[in-house]
Amino acid sequence: MGTLNCANIITNNMDVNGTLEVDALSGLDQGFQLGSFQNNNRPTGIGAGTMIWNAEEGEVQVYNGTDWVNIAKKTVTGLAVTAGLKLWYDGDSWSASENRWLDKSGNNNHSENTTGTVTQATWTGGNGGNNTNWKYIYGNTNAGVRLGYWPGGNDYTFLHLTRYNGSNRQRIWQGTSGNWLAGHWGGGSGRFYHSGWLSSSGTNYHGDDWFITMDQRSLVRTNRGENTFTGGGNFSPSGVAINNSGSGGCCNSSERSDWATAFVAVYDRALSSGEYQQIENYMFNTYLA
Repeated sequence: MGTLNCANIITNNMDVNGTLEVDALSGLDQGFQLGSFQNNNRPTGIGAGTMIWNAEEGEVQVYNGTDWVNIAKKTVTGLAVTAGLKLWYDGDSWSASENRWLDKSGNNNHSENTTGTVTQATWTGGNGGNNTNWKYIYGNTNAGVRLGYWPGGNDYTFLHLTRYNGSNRQRIWQGTSGNWLAGHWGGGSGRFYHSGWLSSSGTNYHGDDWFITMDQRSLVRTNRGENTFTGGGNFSPSGVAINNSGSGGCCNSSERSDWATAFVAVYDRALSSGEYQQIENYMFNTYLA
């Protein structure tokens, strides 16, 4: 309807049908300041389109009528490949107050069914993680999370950075149906079973180190092609979880591990080699370089 120029106006609610401008006054540079909240005290009973500053997450969020969505530029452009991206977690997106992993893809596929105690920490170096000061989460055999999205039964691309983090060393990522595991089993890392072995079941490829995984139904790579496995298995479970946060899979209750993970991305399609190499390079440069 017009332009409203605001100077030192304090109000609980102001609806503007038009353009809202904030001018600098008296030589001071002023801005339009959003209300500041934590995850546990964000406003309720409000309409879609409400914007806030989330001080706990360090980002601008908008309420879409169901959930709070991060609209910061890094959320949209942080990964080079966004077509088919359904879920993206990293160490920074763990919410201790909500006890779940928050999805940075913008799809609100936050983690589900957190069990035990999941702890956020800052990496200080070693075990293949040459970069430092990045966040990760970890837990023991009683702790885990279930991914908030999985294209069950269909093609997928699953990228993650994970390691053994203690003396209990069985599965970490495992399916909630069938017999499917990605990355760890039987005391060895770099092992993959998708209703059939892709890797060797007896080789411990990466020990206790952090390593990059690119996992598809019948193709797996670790550390940007240091190891590549094809054939031997071709299966997508109904969902994926750490330890007993899933149910219905082969060994969710009996084969658990002490674990740590820093990055997860799930696509609802099989990325091309050129596409997944971009994400692998991002992971390498962020965590391992």
